[in-house]
Amino acid sequence: TDQGKLIFAQLQALFNRAPDALTRPILLDRIASATTLQLKLKLPPELKYFDGHFDGHPILAGLIQLGWAIEYAREAFSLKGTVERIDALKFFRVLRAGEEVTLELELERAKDKLSFKYNSAQYAHSAGRIQFGVAA
Repeated sequence: TDQGKLIFAQLQALFNRAPDALTRPILLDRIASATTLQLKLKLPPELKYFDGHFDGHPILAGLIQLGWAIEYAREAFSLKGTVERIDALKFFRVLRAGEEVTLELELERAKDKLSFKYNSAQYAHSAGRIQFGVAA
């Protein structure tokens, strides 16, 4: 507007890009057990999360890394509770478009506590623990 503010519809359009936009990495390999999941993932430059983050040097936001860990854990371990707490969250090295990474998830089922790590062949990229609560 004349006051330098965004109209709500314009702001909403920034977050509601094309519904067919790629929102998950390409799954290259999957190894699972009752309490662990290891996913080898490729981060294609077409991921919608790279758009505008940052031009010329696209990186994957930490929030997306955390979100994927939660999504994949819910699918693999049938977790229904809400996320109550996130502990020991560390981002060591950025994840860039085109990289291949391994997402390792380990569930301590008795406590509904999930540990996750993103690693590439050369680096540890991020890690943390997520505490799930009781399902409503």
